[in-house]
Amino acid sequence: MSRMGKVDGIVVRYQVNDVVVYESYGVFRIDGFCTKKVGGCEREYYVLKPVYKCGVSTAYVPVESEQNADKLRPLPSREEVVGLIDALPQMQAPWIENRDARRERYREILRDGDRTAMMHAIRALRLRRREQEACGKRLYLADERFLKEAERLLYDEFAVALQIEPKQVLPYIMQHLQMS
Repeated sequence: MSRMGKVDGIVVRYQVNDVVVYESYGVFRIDGFCTKKVGGCEREYYVLKPVYKCGVSTAYVPVESEQNADKLRPLPSREEVVGLIDALPQMQAPWIENRDARRERYREILRDGDRTAMMHAIRALRLRRREQEACGKRLYLADERFLKEAERLLYDEFAVALQIEPKQVLPYIMQHLQMS
């Protein structure tokens, strides 16, 4: 998916129509390139269009920027997604008792886009939610927000790799695990 090329003499990692993950904003298709003048400097930008609705209509990411290079990452392959799903039953789901430490860890996971860590956290939160509901309680609002955001990001990535709709990802995972 990521191919080196040149646009106006600038080496680019991605090409038009490549599908990438842009930080914690979601899955985007590279729609093109454009030049923008910001702060008196002209720079070349990737023009990103969301694959799914994620609150952002168009995003612009500078092509030449070490800081921004890590903000775009390739999607996982179908094989990588199936491998992550296959590993789910063996995944440990440690709970971080300290709310502040837990919130900070969740921020790191979203920022880094580590799919394995995201799956661990989602599993831990789903288990915790089940425990809380059994006691007539609920998850903290910050935990619910992270869970919703992490599932949205992960399911969007998985949906593209598996060539299904995001709402079909959880049923796909459950069916895949039952068949294993």
